[in-house]
Amino acid sequence: MRNPSRPGRPSRPSRPSRPGRPSRPSRPGLPVFLSVVLLVLLLGGILPAGRPAAAQDPAPDPNEAVLLLNDAMGEYAMRRLNPARTRLEDLIKRFPNHPVTPRARLELARILKDLREFDRAIELLTTLATGPAGGFEAVNAREMLLDLLYDLHRYKDGIDLLEKAWKETPGHVETGRRLARFYLSAGRPDEARLLLEGLLERTARPDVFNDLLQLAIRQGKVEALQSLIEQRRARYRTVDYLDFLTDCHLALKQNEKAAALLREAKETAGELRLLRKLAQLDQARNDPARALESLRQLQKMFPDQWEYAKAVGHCLFLLGRKDEAIAEWRTHFQKRGGLGTEGFQLFAEVLIEHRLYQAALDVFEEARRMTGIPTQFAEEKAGVLEALGRTPEALEEYFLTLVNGLYKTEIFDKLYDSRSAAFDLKRRLLEALKVTPTLAVRRALLEVWFREADPACLPDLLPMAAGDGNVQEIVFERIRQEAFVQPTPFLRALLLGLIRQDRASSLALRLVLVLLTLPDQTDGQAAEALTEASQAADQPTVADLTLQNRVLIEMARLAWERFARVPDALAWLARVADGPAAGAAPGVAFDALLLTMRLRAALGEMPAAEAALERARKVAGVVGPGRSPASRPEPVVVINNGDGLPPVGEAPDGFDALFDAPDLGPEAEARLMYEEGWLLAHQGKYPEALDRLRQMTSSFPESLWMNDGLSLALTITTGSVGDFGPLQKYLAAERASLVGSQAAALALMQEVARVASESAIGLDAQAQALLMAERTADPAALQKEIETFVRFHPNHWLGPDLWLAGWRLMRRNGAPPEAIADHLKEFSDRFPGDLRGRMVKLALAGLMRDKSRSGAAPAPTAPTGKTASEASPPGTAPREGTPVEKTTPQETQPAGPSPDKAPPQGNPPAEGPSQKEQGEKKP
Repeated sequence: MRNPSRPGRPSRPSRPSRPGRPSRPSRPGLPVFLSVVLLVLLLGGILPAGRPAAAQDPAPDPNEAVLLLNDAMGEYAMRRLNPARTRLEDLIKRFPNHPVTPRARLELARILKDLREFDRAIELLTTLATGPAGGFEAVNAREMLLDLLYDLHRYKDGIDLLEKAWKETPGHVETGRRLARFYLSAGRPDEARLLLEGLLERTARPDVFNDLLQLAIRQGKVEALQSLIEQRRARYRTVDYLDFLTDCHLALKQNEKAAALLREAKETAGELRLLRKLAQLDQARNDPARALESLRQLQKMFPDQWEYAKAVGHCLFLLGRKDEAIAEWRTHFQKRGGLGTEGFQLFAEVLIEHRLYQAALDVFEEARRMTGIPTQFAEEKAGVLEALGRTPEALEEYFLTLVNGLYKTEIFDKLYDSRSAAFDLKRRLLEALKVTPTLAVRRALLEVWFREADPACLPDLLPMAAGDGNVQEIVFERIRQEAFVQPTPFLRALLLGLIRQDRASSLALRLVLVLLTLPDQTDGQAAEALTEASQAADQPTVADLTLQNRVLIEMARLAWERFARVPDALAWLARVADGPAAGAAPGVAFDALLLTMRLRAALGEMPAAEAALERARKVAGVVGPGRSPASRPEPVVVINNGDGLPPVGEAPDGFDALFDAPDLGPEAEARLMYEEGWLLAHQGKYPEALDRLRQMTSSFPESLWMNDGLSLALTITTGSVGDFGPLQKYLAAERASLVGSQAAALALMQEVARVASESAIGLDAQAQALLMAERTADPAALQKEIETFVRFHPNHWLGPDLWLAGWRLMRRNGAPPEAIADHLKEFSDRFPGDLRGRMVKLALAGLMRDKSRSGAAPAPTAPTGKTASEASPPGTAPREGTPVEKTTPQETQPAGPSPDKAPPQGNPPAEGPSQKEQGEKKP
């Protein structure tokens, strides 16, 4: 389906012959005899003016071919190969003579190559390469075809193609070189050698000789090549002869002969490549005096080249003439009108390379005097001082760089790691803030506060962020780095302080979203998050209605999943779906309606669920309950801008999706098909559900919802063997769990596991029952059951979730830190590809860090509802730049009873309830 919201796209003219479209209505009131005559003419294929019937159809818009090509290139840039291929094939079929069609064929061949359909790619490229010569596409197709044939070791086909081209253009050097390469790979080295020798004799090109030399080295016949060059000396210019012969000497490790030959030849003095080769040879032979002679000649030829002046100084330095070397380098810049910033930079670099540190320090001081900038080259000077062991002076220079320049993480790390009584970084930054309150100083101070994680800094931190957009963005980025990895008490206090400081700001709304989704919150903390979110969402004026709606959805999700407050969740979702911003941000309303559908279905209100699904379908602009691929005239792709190009930058991660409204388009249609299948399955309409999921997987094979669709289809398929009873109870348990009836859900899952113990759905039910029992069962006993299940079923799709549940149980049960560390290590070993592996590694690193700080065992584990990082001492927050990964609600929900009543409001991310469990589904 083409996205109707894309700007600048002309509508496609309709054609009666397109399948699946209604025929054009006949004109009313047409006389019968005229209708008959017209019918006869149409059947005969002859219309007035002798034109065939097909010619009367409106011609396709030629601009559409360009749009199709642009769309295909956008898909290819995003590595969506199948949609790109479909677009290009459609273009080639509908516009066979359009000027962009050859380009489309070329790009289609490239995609086929990536899809490993090599024969089809070769067929396309051969057609292009052997077509009319001179075109851009023909040249590129020929190059691509030859590269592909070479990579596939189809040397005979490549040789046939190249021999034909060689006969047409016998003097073409590149064709001859490539043909020689194919000959050599095909085991015909003599033909390759003869071809290259003929090319060399005609052209005397260095690249041709290099090919011939590499062939001789490969065959061990360098002496024969050297003799050939000597025999044919009269056919080459003296310069070329010397170049070729010295290359042969170098290949034979005869450096002395090569140097002597070049030095004795009078032509060397006037030829750049020979002089350069001689200078390099003398330097390689550790003969700086003779290298200096060649370099001086090069300097006369190119007096402004820093490369030669630098090499001359290097030779003087090797000869022990240090002062002359320094003078040589300085003179080079002075001849050009003075050193200047670039000259000082290059001069200092060459001094540092030769370990002339004091001279480099003098140059830095000279630069500061000349430019009048006291901080000039502070970072470089600090590095030199550090190399000299003058650490206090180096720290002062680094600090000067930080205060007066741009913030650099590596410089801050040096300063932070060098803190001592003599160098109090925080005190120095606070003092600098009063004198030079630059953004770099404020950012450095913020980083110190974040790393120390001391709530005592909040009275200073909160006013700094008030009204300063740059500081707010820095604070937000640091919060997002830590939010889903190490949510310390300091982080929570900072979130609450910033939210309460200005509830109506966009920063407050974004931070409320973070607060609502913090992992490992206690019931009291989750209720507090709902309270803060309610106050922020109820502000009379807000900075961003879309963010406000997302807050409402996340509030609904937290209240629903954590506290089973379904009526409150439905009310908040209704505020989004029926609110004033629903039309301006349809993507958020789309989310709210689909979540409403799930809640209504879980409550058994199937008509209301169907109504919510129908409203979501209208919001997304999708007509009908899902269409077959045959009825879709266009391949389905996702393009976010109107020019047909892919979006710039990296794809958003799960954290970013929390703040952005989803784009309605193909992904929305794929999600609708999945949600339709989900609802049909819970209504007991299993064949219809499977048909809808089949449509989704065939129409949207690269959709983000593919994993969820396959998982649901597998559950229905495995549960449909024999009696439908286990499947019905399995889905009923899911619905009961959705509305907080954990006891009923657990009982149903245990019953399914008992009656269908020998089937796949029974095994799934057993694993689900273990997860559901986390809050109610004895932690020690449940831990043993989980370990037993995972050991007997190591490849089960819920194995990672069960192992993480075991981690939470160990923390609740007060297990020794060593046992927890072993458990986490085993998770990394068992499930190396799990997306939550990084979170586990960070938690394991925290335990090891606690152990190293205490000098013995790691610090005690956190109590119920807190992460291990919350129990660690201050200062263990990750440094800036540490990537984070959002954990799933299932792995971070604390085990505890239902919460106290909290005020209404809520909000989920752009994904539906099943999407949030990505990474936990069946592979």
